[in-house]
Amino acid sequence: MEDFRSIGKRVSNWGRWGDQDERGATNFITPEKLVAAAQLVRKGSVFDLGIPFGADGPQPGGGRINPVLLMSETGLDQSFPGAFHYADDYVFMPLQAASQWDGLAHVFYDDQMYNGFPSTDVTPHGAHHCSIDKQAKGIASRGVLLDIARLKGVEWLDGGTAITADDLDAACQQQNV
Repeated sequence: MEDFRSIGKRVSNWGRWGDQDERGATNFITPEKLVAAAQLVRKGSVFDLGIPFGADGPQPGGGRINPVLLMSETGLDQSFPGAFHYADDYVFMPLQAASQWDGLAHVFYDDQMYNGFPSTDVTPHGAHHCSIDKQAKGIASRGVLLDIARLKGVEWLDGGTAITADDLDAACQQQNV
């Protein structure tokens, strides 16, 4: 098996967009690419990719907890003028409990983040480089959704099912991607 560091050197984008770049491959998403992606749309479909938030998921266990929902207001016992009432709640969770809200500061190796920034730039007060705010203007481009459950002939995949590169290639072939 090839060493991780060798793979990293071979596929690295470090320096590709300059020594101070903190966006990585999202630099490929240019206004021209957005227009080209929009012209590929042939059919509008909505896919529910939501997962339940709460004590039963989505974390399978280990180092992260599942979301904790706290109701701070239910509308009861409020005495505002007129008929006004409100409900309010809080969700506490590790960011990986739902969408990946990660910047390039999330993972580092040999004490370096993307583009050689030191991992010590990640502090309890945030990441000084490669944080999610560098992607804050949004990421939109062409995407491909592969139905691996259909490939395997099931309605859905069980939690923890590994999806391999061969599965992705087979789904592309089967689904004419």
